This record gives sequence, C-alpha cells and structure tokens, in this order.
Amino acid sequence: MSPRQVLIEATIAEVTLTGRLQYGLQWFFNNGVGDNLTGSGSLGLPADVTLTDALKSIPAGQFSYAITDSAGMVKSLLNTLASDSKIKVLSSPQIMVLDNQQAAIRVGTQQPIPAPQSIVNSSVVTSGGVDYKDTGVLLEVLPRVNAGGMVNMEIKQEVVDVGPIDSATSQRSFLQRSVTSKVVVKSGQTLVLGGLIRDNRTDGQSGIPVLYKIPVLGALFGNTSEQLDRTELIVLITPRVVRDSQEANQVTEEIKRKMREVAPLVPAS
Repeated sequence: MSPRQVLIEATIAEVTLTGRLQYGLQWFFNNGVGDNLTGSGSLGLPADVTLTDALKSIPAGQFSYAITDSAGMVKSLLNTLASDSKIKVLSSPQIMVLDNQQAAIRVGTQQPIPAPQSIVNSSVVTSGGVDYKDTGVLLEVLPRVNAGGMVNMEIKQEVVDVGPIDSATSQRSFLQRSVTSKVVVKSGQTLVLGGLIRDNRTDGQSGIPVLYKIPVLGALFGNTSEQLDRTELIVLITPRVVRDSQEANQVTEEIKRKMREVAPLVPAS
C-alpha cells in the first residue's frame, strides 16, 4: 500500500495596489466580493469570525488569511489583475510531501554582508571575508490529513527584506517578519495568505542637462519628484491529497501536461 502524500501547490506574488486596491486585497474583498468567501479571519482570531471583524483586528504590516470558495474566486481576481499588469508572480512551486512531514519553499536571494570582526589582543581584526544572508520569502507547510479527508496545515511564513545601512554600526540592516498559523481546509481548496503591504518611495530629479546639477542654483533649472508605490505580498496554498499510486500517476501526468503547454512559450537558448 502506497503511503499517503500531499501535493502542495503554492503561488507567491506581489500585487500593485492602485485604485480600488489601494488599501489591500482584503479591503477590496470586503467592499466588493467578500460574500463569496467560505471562511476568513486574521491571525490570532477564531476561525469563525467574519471578514469585517477580522479586518478591524489585523495589525499593520502583518499577514491575514482568507479561504476561497470552490470556484477559486481569489484566483479569478488575480487573473484579472495579471491582465492589467498589476501582479508579479515571484514563484509557483509544486512540492510533494508525505503526510505529516514538513515541506519548505524559499524564494529569494542571498545578500552579501561583511563577515563578523574578531578581537585579538584587545585589537579589532577585520577578516575581510563575506557572509551571505538569506532574503525573500520562506514558506514551511506541515500537512496532516484526517480521516474525513480534511487537511490540517501548520504554516510558517517568513519574509526578510533588505533594509538601509544602520548609522550606528555602518552595517546593512534587515527587516524580518514571520508568523505561524494553523488552518484546516478541504483537499483542493485554496488558502490565501495576504495583508503584508509595503510602501516603496522613489525620489527622482530632472531638468536641463548639466545645469540642474549645479549646487544651490540647480533648483532653478530642474525639479525633484517623489513617487510612492504600494505592493502587497500574497501567498496562495492549495493542498491536494494523494492517497494511492493511481492518484500519484494522475498528478504526475497533469504536471507533465502543464509543462508541455508552457514549453512553446519558452524561447530556445
């Protein structure tokens, strides 16, 4: 008898928040399509709270979650956003894991940082080496399938962003946010982790070439601009229970079919 497995399908994406989306996807759901959600809540709240009550209690900059209906309402919205170039998919990994075993997905880069200094005979010695800090999104999922076919998931979500140079240490700082949650969904149902909104401020300068760069007088020949972009990081997780070798073969064939559909879109090297 084949051991029971769970296929974890995840989509990690950034949504540009403009227009009706300027306050985030959760606000949009609440004011437009919130009635189509089968369940929702924010971290630390009971699972049966309403979306409206959940929104009032979401801490700023933290993850919240919502469960889509079987029709994939959230995915439909994201497809619409993609057509307007308002969404950037960072990764769409699929990973098969044994029941009651942990799956880990990391999407990001390694940021080089100076190696730690050492002290020899009361003198600070710089090694001159370089260490690397993992940045990006780390998603850990531990699925447990119960007798009724429901999937209990322990989810750990961690985001590490590169911050500014710290004035006290002259070293690169990092912004780390993490959260752990336990949820229960049906096999094939999608869970959405969202609510992590980031403001990106960009300063620009333009004007008559050369002249606008003159100290003091340059302001007469140019102007400065400031642009604020808001993005929300969202993670969609869909667990699919694979009970035997026949279902495993079906999943494998489905993945192969999707790869064949994508292959013509990839330019030859």
